[in-house]
Amino acid sequence: MALNRFADLSSQASSAVLLRDTFEFPISEHIETFYQTWWNSSIIKNVVIVNLEHSVSRIWELISHGNAPSDKHFAFVDCYSNVSGWQASSASNDKKSNTNGYKQTQITSWAPTLDPIRRAIADIVESNVPIFDILYLDSVSALLRRYSTEQVCTFIRDMKTSFQAHGKDVRFASVVFGVHEDTHDEQTLKMLEFVSSGIVRLQPLPEGAKWNVPVTGSMEIIEKRKNGKVTRFTEYFSRVTAKTVKYYSEEEARAP
Repeated sequence: MALNRFADLSSQASSAVLLRDTFEFPISEHIETFYQTWWNSSIIKNVVIVNLEHSVSRIWELISHGNAPSDKHFAFVDCYSNVSGWQASSASNDKKSNTNGYKQTQITSWAPTLDPIRRAIADIVESNVPIFDILYLDSVSALLRRYSTEQVCTFIRDMKTSFQAHGKDVRFASVVFGVHEDTHDEQTLKMLEFVSSGIVRLQPLPEGAKWNVPVTGSMEIIEKRKNGKVTRFTEYFSRVTAKTVKYYSEEEARAP
């Protein structure tokens, strides 16, 4: 499947998509699918990435493969590069531009609240772009090591709707955030699911099933509708090369 439901879910308006992965099935093996979906989309033009676990240069390479289209606006709030800043008791931003096709600002120290990241996001959003299409948090597990679950969930809710920083209204059409479920208790995961409109959970293959193709794992995809209805889908995947993952629908993957 060229465009799988797992990636398409992140492109829906007014959504908050939770990506639940494990040590055995990390989302890092699939995130390039998201990046390439956003990169190739004719609808998605504006993306902000708060990188907490990977460098800006690594993510940008996965997104662009060395190209920079003129109709895209990518921006990074870099919480990864300045490792020593994690030990600081206050927070500030060190803004800088980049000629590689994206904008970047860096969190140089930390505070008791998530307000510095809010302000950094507001600072880097183009003033002439009223709604940014996607905010991606890579990942909230890094935030949960420093902040309470309530603080993180409030932050996600703010990003889902709109918030003010420096007198500026900031709004995202879709928020995508990952969590490493092996490192959190069930109550924390339930709270994150509660603020989500879509959930993607990577998991092993069901025992005893027969397959048409050599799949290696599956992903359960849950969509919460505004009318209260919940729909569930399952997709399957196999790693073709070190950089390529192929996706299959249930009909394509399962043998009769």
